[in-house]
Amino acid sequence: MSDHRPELVPVLGRSSQKWPTAKSPHAPAPAPKFPRPAARILLYLDHIECMFFTLAPSPYKDGVKLALAQQITILILTAGVLDGGDLFSICLIPFLAFWACVFLIRQRRPDTPTKFDLFFIKWSYMPLCVAAFFLVHLFWRLRGLPGLL
Repeated sequence: MSDHRPELVPVLGRSSQKWPTAKSPHAPAPAPKFPRPAARILLYLDHIECMFFTLAPSPYKDGVKLALAQQITILILTAGVLDGGDLFSICLIPFLAFWACVFLIRQRRPDTPTKFDLFFIKWSYMPLCVAAFFLVHLFWRLRGLPGLL
């Protein structure tokens, strides 16, 4: 049997040897140089942001970000209230209704939203929560159940 050993390829930064020339058919592509691991993470995150936002620009992006920030804040705060989950349930109803409306708006006008559409997406969740609070208590009273008010 012949003693066949694979050819060792030098690694940049670990020896004084250089990479094989580009004319060599078996020359590996040089690895990208990153100064620090933190730079690697930042470049990776920048790549992810490019994939999601620059390849598919959307006029809805800012409104959806603001709406999500509002909804996450409100839902976390209401989940912490010790009332048996009533307030959280009341704020969950407008959450579902809001995203159903956003879905319908995006289906109807995916590229050219009106000013009202953008205003609705940015600022309608809080008024929907207030309206749902009073409507739920109205229906509770009509059914004869005690409400929070």
